[in-house]
Amino acid sequence: MKNNLLCPLCFILYCLVQSCNNSHNGYNHRHNSITKTLDSDSGSRLTFFGDTIAELYSRELNESLQGVLKYNFVSVDSAFPIGFVHASPVPQGWSNTFWTRDGGTFLRELVHWNYIEHACRMTECLMKMVARNKDGAG
Repeated sequence: MKNNLLCPLCFILYCLVQSCNNSHNGYNHRHNSITKTLDSDSGSRLTFFGDTIAELYSRELNESLQGVLKYNFVSVDSAFPIGFVHASPVPQGWSNTFWTRDGGTFLRELVHWNYIEHACRMTECLMKMVARNKDGAG
């Protein structure tokens, strides 16, 4: 079962990296336009219809994602690379930590919510942060 899930995830990540590489011409152009590009990455919204609970749940899901993007996702040059996701909002404990396990889960969420530019920046950040093994694989 695990291998069945791994192949589609690897394919998604490969396509995402290719999309990121093809959507910009060179590092300097990409670096200068990241903030503008991230601001235009509006993503999708999920809305449940029905009673008040459905409306509250819709709001909770959407505001939770927006909160992570606003308070945890690094989108401008700082001590951390663009695409870094703080485990906790600054200045809470663990705010200077990026847990790659959580990063992988959040990366899938960004893709599912159609925040492709954010996912590209996060992918680049993860690829730069992960050490290579003796065979050169990350």
